[in-house]
Amino acid sequence: MKSLWWTAVLCGVIAACASAGRPAVASSAAGSQIVFAANQLPHWYGEIYRVTPSGQRLDLTKSPASDIGPSVSPDGRWVAFLSGRGGEWAFYVVGSDGRGLHRVSRRTFAVVPNENPSVEIAWAPDSRRLAAEVGDANSAIYLGTRDGGLRRLARNVAVTPWTAALGWTPDGRMLAYSTADASVNVVGASGKRLWSVTGSIGPRAWSADDHLAVAANSTTIKTYDSRGRPVGGFEGASPTWDPHGTLLASSSTYAVQVRRNGAGTPILRWPTRNAGTLQWIDATTLRFEGPNGWVGVDVTQHKTSNLVIPDTPYNSVVSPSGRVLGEQRAPNNSGTLVLSTAGSTSTTTLASAPCPIDEGDFAGLAFMPRNLGVIYQTNCIVPSADIYSIDPDGTGLRRITDTPSDELDPSLSPDGQSIVYAQQVTAGKCEGCAQTLWRVPAAGGTPQQLTSHSDQDVAPFDITPIWSPDGSEIVFQRSGASAPLRLVMMPSNGGATRDLNAKGAAVPAWGPKLIAYADWSIPHLNVKTLDPSTGAVQTVATGGKTDVQALAWSNSGRLAYVYNDAKGHAFVAIVGSHTKPLDLSAHLPPQARAGGLAWSPDGTRFAFAATDRDGNGEIYTIAIDGSGLRQITHNIGALYNVGYQSTISWR
Repeated sequence: MKSLWWTAVLCGVIAACASAGRPAVASSAAGSQIVFAANQLPHWYGEIYRVTPSGQRLDLTKSPASDIGPSVSPDGRWVAFLSGRGGEWAFYVVGSDGRGLHRVSRRTFAVVPNENPSVEIAWAPDSRRLAAEVGDANSAIYLGTRDGGLRRLARNVAVTPWTAALGWTPDGRMLAYSTADASVNVVGASGKRLWSVTGSIGPRAWSADDHLAVAANSTTIKTYDSRGRPVGGFEGASPTWDPHGTLLASSSTYAVQVRRNGAGTPILRWPTRNAGTLQWIDATTLRFEGPNGWVGVDVTQHKTSNLVIPDTPYNSVVSPSGRVLGEQRAPNNSGTLVLSTAGSTSTTTLASAPCPIDEGDFAGLAFMPRNLGVIYQTNCIVPSADIYSIDPDGTGLRRITDTPSDELDPSLSPDGQSIVYAQQVTAGKCEGCAQTLWRVPAAGGTPQQLTSHSDQDVAPFDITPIWSPDGSEIVFQRSGASAPLRLVMMPSNGGATRDLNAKGAAVPAWGPKLIAYADWSIPHLNVKTLDPSTGAVQTVATGGKTDVQALAWSNSGRLAYVYNDAKGHAFVAIVGSHTKPLDLSAHLPPQARAGGLAWSPDGTRFAFAATDRDGNGEIYTIAIDGSGLRQITHNIGALYNVGYQSTISWR
């Protein structure tokens, strides 16, 4: 029977989650405007919430930065997480009531937008000490307390992302962790190494009497006592102890098995092929991923049970009382976080997410102890990008497109009435899928497709479309699996294309007379211009071993380009100018990245995209002499990616 306190979940909670942060579509204002692509990432990824028994939704992290990997302390009073606020990842702890937020580690490594590390945080039983593992390129194990002092214990230890790597003994005296070199290290509470064995650990690695279950290899499980001495071994994989620490479950090719005290003949052997994740719900009930979803087994009665509602995907957790918290797809294919009771088909919706393409809109799902509610993290990792426009003073934000696809590389027509852009149908979920060009009224409306490809398997890419000065033609960058990078022209309403025979040409910009492009076939900075009427090509700028990331013409015919130095600092140089290049990075937060470039109509300022102090892409303008930096968007998730998806237009 469903717990009564969940019946009070409010519709307002759901509405707030579904609508937060999305600017309304409005008609274009008269006068100058800047057009760019953005994905609203800060609103849809990396925020940690608690839903209380009364249905109140509490934002625990309150930051546009990515806050990920939430872990609730055993007493339910604290939530630890990894945060990218300040542009560098660090660990934080906040009270489960949203108060007392504080950083508990040094800042570790720089945030790279749209690239987030895997993280696991494990609290000691005393709810005071905690260990953490960060995966991927900057993998490390950290150890400390909730009051601070979380320090790096080991480096280069990452195992498979999202795989459990940490385990405290029931008394909190020892910590075991897996490493990338297929070994398990056991350390004391202070971090001193005590012993090591070959293999890896899973969730609930320790028994009640401090026996450690280790997957010695893909087919063998071994157990060790608290001093590292072998206790037993048998065939199996994915070992995990029950909550009381007396029954050890494991899987094999043909069965799920349970052994008392992790040794001897199995007390349960349930036939199934290649069972997935094993999870204990309580001391007598085990669930595992079968070929048709989750299967629950009562290990004492040897009976199966229906633990999840039919439509709940793999992303779910079950409480000892039989409540199921999981993600479900709505009729429009967006994700919803729902609560149900095991075996029941009725659900209560706790939150909705805007991601319409793939599962995984929520992460870090957990029931809090003592019936305090649930925790989740928003996890729309790649929200679809749309085209936006904004007035140069930062007012009048307008969303021009609003689809599940990615709309990228917008270019505003000379008369300000139309926008051409590139579209990738699968909204970032299919790297390598085709991109085509489209045209839409600047005030919003029905888009017109300009290019198409009959053979999707060759992965053609039509990107960075740019208008001719009179608005009659478009030049763009085309490439494919079997086609080299080149420039192509076509009428602005679509039609036959013409290859300009500019091989290796990227990030084009069409000035009053000439088309400029970066020649990426040459292993150093190389800017060229091309006369579209004669085909004449001229090199106008060269430099060190770095690519040009964006090009822009002023109305008066000056050509500027963005490039990065060896340290990753972004500069704007003007072709033919004797002034020192403008160092954009000197005006931005540390670790900031910049891309895209456009001149203001009067030629006095540049617009560009760059990451803010929290690692989110925003639109900025700056005078060409480096004065008067203005951030004109906030928490918009502007796509700044250098080379691709970096076009900004200002008319």
